[in-house]
Amino acid sequence: KLEIAKQVVDKIKAERPGVPVLFFPNGAGGKLEIVKEVVDTADVISLDWGVSMADARKRLGPDVMVQGNLDPAVLLGPEEYIRKAVRECCREAGPSGHILNLGHGVMQGTPEESVATFCQTAREFLYEKEF
Repeated sequence: KLEIAKQVVDKIKAERPGVPVLFFPNGAGGKLEIVKEVVDTADVISLDWGVSMADARKRLGPDVMVQGNLDPAVLLGPEEYIRKAVRECCREAGPSGHILNLGHGVMQGTPEESVATFCQTAREFLYEKEF
């Protein structure tokens, strides 16, 4: 399957060289080294919440741009829990090469206030203060 994904990514890159390609290997947390090797032309590897950002960063390396990967269920918790989880995800991702988002979208029934807390905390996170 990864070979097919590589063909798709390579075709997009060839036909639209200026368009960034994000690859989302849903559920592939146990195969990140293979993902990195096979789909090496993707600009970003998007991660689901099934793998910790610290583990993904360790296995993919600091030079691979990653996206993710907060567990969407976190947004069902109290405000301080959301803030702590956002900061932890950002810290684990490192000072660069990270696009913060939920590991698989906002769940139905998630309070809008929780989404606002997620966004506000992300905007307030200062990498230079943390690293």
